[in-house]
This record gives sequence, structure tokens and C-alpha cells, in this order.
Amino acid sequence: MLLISGAIGGALIAILDVRISTFVFNSIFTIPNYTPALGYVIGIGSAFFAATILAFIFGIKEKEKENASNEKAQDNTTTPKKDQMVSSAVVEIFSPLKGEVVPLEKMDDPVFSTGAMGKGIGIEPTEGIVFSPFDGKVVDLFRTKHAIGLASDEGIEILIHIGIDTVKLKGKYFEAHVESGAVVKKGDKLVTFDVQGIKDAGFQTVTPVIIANTSDYLDVLPADSKQTNAGDQILTVIK
Repeated sequence: MLLISGAIGGALIAILDVRISTFVFNSIFTIPNYTPALGYVIGIGSAFFAATILAFIFGIKEKEKENASNEKAQDNTTTPKKDQMVSSAVVEIFSPLKGEVVPLEKMDDPVFSTGAMGKGIGIEPTEGIVFSPFDGKVVDLFRTKHAIGLASDEGIEILIHIGIDTVKLKGKYFEAHVESGAVVKKGDKLVTFDVQGIKDAGFQTVTPVIIANTSDYLDVLPADSKQTNAGDQILTVIK
């Protein structure tokens, strides 16, 4: 840009036949020494004007390129990729029991069927073992051992309530293998229970698996399956 503008100014000075007859250092004070002085002013003025226009045109483009490069670099370092965003927005919850999947709304207890406790799913157990569905901790183990509350490392709270109205059994047919506050890993044994003994006592064993803090998430979706093994994906939490 400097060479181009200098060439323009020099060409105009040559065309206008600008001359000087004394040796001086160029400055605004030496302009009167040039003949014609107006031609010299036109020449250097054109050079300054051309430099300004060229700097404006090409300087803006360079600045835009620099900004675009900086934004791209920032995106690569700070913005998660689409697949990363999708994976971080969805959390799979695994079944704590083996058994038949029962839609929550079909359960006899309105506290669970209406979703008042949160969204989730029911499982009619074929084995009396409750496993941890994720890595986390035991928030609350009911004194009667028929229900247990867990919190995952990501903050998802889950309630596993073994049977309907089984609090009335006062702990009979249930055995806990953890305590409140215990840190657990996915697949750890939490509670065992006597499926047939509970049924013989006149109670249903269908077990609601509830996301207790459902309101913290966009949605909780049950898996499309009729049977489940412990460890199978059973719910999807949408952050």
C-alpha cells in the first residue's frame, strides 16, 4: 500500500513538472521551494489520499480475516462440538432390578401413577435384588428398608420403592447391604428382598423407579422395552 500510494504521488509530481533548485530537507516549511508549489501539494496530497483509501479497503479485509481466525480458534477451544453437546445433554439410567417393565401410570398407587413423586417407570421384579443404577451415593435408606434414595455423581436423584404399601411390613422380608451416606458404584448390591414372602403377605411387589428431581430436567423418558435385566438402560434423562 505504501509503495502504490508513493508511486501515484511521484507520478503526479513528474507529470506536473515539479522542480526544486536548492538542497533542503523535506517538510511542510520547504513546500514554497518547489516550483510549482501547487503541483507539489497535489502530488503529496494524492499520495496521502491514496494511502488512506488503500489502508481502509485492504486493512478492513485483513482485520476481518484476523477476527474470523480468532473466532475460529476460540470456537475450537471453548465451544463443544455438536456430538459432545448432545452426549452431555442426555443421561441414561440403568435398571436396578430384573423383571417386567410396567408403565408408571398403570400402577395402583396414585402417588406414583400421577407422577406426583416424579417421572419414571415400574418394574415387577422376578428377582429380589436391587442394584445401584449408577455411580453415586446413598442419600436415604428408609428404616423399613423397603425404599432407598440415591444421587448420581451428576446430581440425578432416584427413588427405588420396593412394592406398594410395603412400609407396613416394617422391614420384614427386606435386607439392606448399604447404609445412608455410602458411596456406591453402578452394579453394587443395595437391598435384597423376598419376592414371594411379600406377595404371600398380601402386598404387590411392583417397584417404582422414580427420578425424584424430575423438575430439574427437560424430560424423563422410559425405554421402549417390556422386560429388563439389572444393568439394562431403562430411563433417559434429558438435561
